[in-house]
Amino acid sequence: MEELKIKRKGKIKSMILRTLLKMDNYRRCQHGITLVALVVTIIILLILAGVTINLILGENGIFRLAQLAGKNYTQAQEQELVGIVGFENEINNIIDALGSGSGNQEETFPQE
Repeated sequence: MEELKIKRKGKIKSMILRTLLKMDNYRRCQHGITLVALVVTIIILLILAGVTINLILGENGIFRLAQLAGKNYTQAQEQELVGIVGFENEINNIIDALGSGSGNQEETFPQE
């Protein structure tokens, strides 16, 4: 009977040791980043970088749109200046017609 107890204790000890070794090996594997995870992360970062560069420098990228906006702004400024000069010329023509036609310098605007 004693012998069986000793054998059982030996078996139990060896099972415990094997289980502890398996757990230790498992823990060692879980400490670091695997090579596959690292490669996948790098690929995802490269894809994101490519998309970002394309959005900034591409045909319809931010820089091109900013250049077009600058050109449109300059054209709009020039058109506005032409319109202002035209209105100024009309006002000067009206003032000249009023000044030379009536002979008196009185104000011709209606009184409120």
